Amino acid sequence: MEQEKNRKLTPEEEIADKLKKQRLQEESDLQLAKEAFGINKGSGIDGMFPEDEESFDKFGEAIKNKITTFEKSKHYCSFLEKLFTDLVVSLEAEDCRKLGQNLTNIYHEKQKIAKVRTKFIKLKIYIYS
Repeated sequence: MEQEKNRKLTPEEEIADKLKKQRLQEESDLQLAKEAFGINKGSGIDGMFPEDEESFDKFGEAIKNKITTFEKSKHYCSFLEKLFTDLVVSLEAEDCRKLGQNLTNIYHEKQKIAKVRTKFIKLKIYIYS
């Protein structure tokens, strides 16, 4: 145990140790700031700190529920565009491609639904004419 304390750290270990200390300090500072401003860590989205898939699903659902309350606003679409851009700017190219493909698939499905709806309306008009 004494030997471990006295042994010299490798450059990688030193960096990892500094980053760990910095992260702990930042978390401590954030907690102090929350306490100073009376923010309850345990409530709502602000109290969520997801670490696994299940907790990220719950976090995502909470964010979706919060954001979609504003979907009737005329600013909603531009808000989403900026939000998505800001969120994905730090991702790797492949992850951006996957997200883009997912949005493209949703777009194509919505186009198909709109075509079917249009045909149905035309048929309905034809039948009642």
